[in-house]
Amino acid sequence: MIYKDQVHSGQEGTSDDKVVIEPRVQSGLTNAQGGMLLEGRGKVITVGSKVNMFKPGDEVVFDPSLGQDVLLYGRILKILAENEIQRREGDMPTDAPDGTN
Repeated sequence: MIYKDQVHSGQEGTSDDKVVIEPRVQSGLTNAQGGMLLEGRGKVITVGSKVNMFKPGDEVVFDPSLGQDVLLYGRILKILAENEIQRREGDMPTDAPDGTN
């Protein structure tokens, strides 16, 4: 969640496996502290050099409680590790190898 005047400390590690997403914000909804609620869906803006499953422009689904929220030049961004993203939007999980359920 994004809060007014929120500051995050840096994380250890590299950005090679990170994905930057512009998340959808639930319109008109805020939490008790006044922060905006994120939907858990969004558009990939950029990816690190070791990211293989996603590319800029992909629409993805993720757990909004994971990763880091950043407000940059008026845009809300979510920074996640590649393994924190559940799937590309539209990719349906299947039980059978041929794609049928």
